[in-house]
Amino acid sequence: MAVGNLYEGIRLRESGIKSPIQVFGSTLSESANIYVKYDLMPTFARTADPAEYMTVLGKDIPLKVWIKMETGLGRLGIFPEDLIPMLLNIKNNTPYSVEGIYTHIGARASSGTDADIAYCEKQWELCEEYIEKVNAEGFRIPYFQVASTHTAIALPQSWSNCVCLGSALYADKITHRAKIAIQKRDAFQGLKSKLISVKHFQRGSQIGGVILERDSLIGVVPIGLGDGWVGKNKGEDVIIKGKRCKIICGISLEHTRIDLTDVGEVCVGEVVTLVGKDGNEEITVEEMCERLSCGTA
Repeated sequence: MAVGNLYEGIRLRESGIKSPIQVFGSTLSESANIYVKYDLMPTFARTADPAEYMTVLGKDIPLKVWIKMETGLGRLGIFPEDLIPMLLNIKNNTPYSVEGIYTHIGARASSGTDADIAYCEKQWELCEEYIEKVNAEGFRIPYFQVASTHTAIALPQSWSNCVCLGSALYADKITHRAKIAIQKRDAFQGLKSKLISVKHFQRGSQIGGVILERDSLIGVVPIGLGDGWVGKNKGEDVIIKGKRCKIICGISLEHTRIDLTDVGEVCVGEVVTLVGKDGNEEITVEEMCERLSCGTA
């Protein structure tokens, strides 16, 4: 399994997950003891990481680690030419074993221009070159992971023996560049809340700067800007009892107001679906991203 940060790995362990867990992203050596305590695999993304982890842990505590290689995204990872020297250093000077080597090829692999696609193909060719070098040097690394969601569907040759579908587990990633289809079940089932207030207002009443044009039933949901429920959701839909309702007024720090007038009988405690499915209606992750003018990558 793979997680985005150390805290997610801890949460899985505390929930009883016993599978091997890799932690994406580089973590400073001051957290080295946490990796040991929870049996997690850190990412070494700097050539200095092995020595710095040994300074914290000592010379006799083993760890399984992953090495990240920089192939053109400009984020984390050692440069390819440093890979073999780093593997030799870990083998000869540390108690650590390398469980996997990985990189990341971004969203351009499936949704970019022809030039973007060509660039991503060069990233894969660079990875392939260094996988061959690692094997030629006699290293036996269990896993090589190159394919992210976009790379997996657009460059199936990059699958190697390990993939990270990442955002595909939360949203549909099929694009015009896709060469294969991935059969999956979304991990994200929805974002829901409940009504904490339901009140009748007469036509002409003013609430939050909005003058009601009809007698209205207004509900309040305890989610707002402080929860990341951003202002762009104003005027958009939520679902209650299988029917779409409009968000009215501006969204406040802790609350959102909804026009329930067309829903029928509704009361405090009714489930409100902000993202997800209720009856025959559904607000998808893609709809939310379109609403917020952002991508799903």
